[in-house]
Amino acid sequence: MNISFFNIFLLLIPLFLLILGLKIFKVNLIKRSITSIGRMILQLFLVGIYLEYIFKLNNWTVNLIYLFFMITVASISTIDMVKLNYKKIILPLFCSIFLSWIIIYTLYKNIILHDINFFEVRYIIPISGMFLGNVLKGQIIFLNNFFIQIKDGEESYFYLLSMGATKFEALREFYKRSIISSLQPDLANMATIGLVALPGMMTGQILAGASPFTSIKYQISITLAIFSIRCLSLIFTTFL
Repeated sequence: MNISFFNIFLLLIPLFLLILGLKIFKVNLIKRSITSIGRMILQLFLVGIYLEYIFKLNNWTVNLIYLFFMITVASISTIDMVKLNYKKIILPLFCSIFLSWIIIYTLYKNIILHDINFFEVRYIIPISGMFLGNVLKGQIIFLNNFFIQIKDGEESYFYLLSMGATKFEALREFYKRSIISSLQPDLANMATIGLVALPGMMTGQILAGASPFTSIKYQISITLAIFSIRCLSLIFTTFL
């Protein structure tokens, strides 16, 4: 079933109420909300047009280049949100995201999608998009919490170093708290999945005509993969 542009426009009507509420309570998010919504709509339409050509072409080189572009954008967005130094963080962050992606996507492809080509565009782009979107959220929470804790716990850090602790030992507690804070949303989501909300892949499969039981199996597989890549990327980021 196709969706008209007019119907999409109608879904913007409730947002006017949101903006009105923000204005009444003087919440300084009106400009950011409008900008984010506008960027989301524009970016998705541009990506939709671009993916039409990528799907028709289905060239492994183009698919790989687009994947590197996705990882680069995820890395830059993370650094921008946490307000870190690009020169110092971009390479280790890019490497941690890429390494976690290549490991988890290879496993997912060989276990779940074993009959398809590794670079098949219908699978590599959407699945990698789900992976990287969750990695992005995890990295932002992790890095933001880590550097806040470092700033607040500077005396504790230098005290441990003065007592003979290695750099890693002095930072271990900061790493631990940051990893926990990053993984907690995923753990809460998995604990309530299906009870509080029907997740994206399952809903998409059902809307596409698949049976609920088949949809559940796909959702379980993608949820486990997403949690694995989130954990792995945090570990790589910690060391790199």
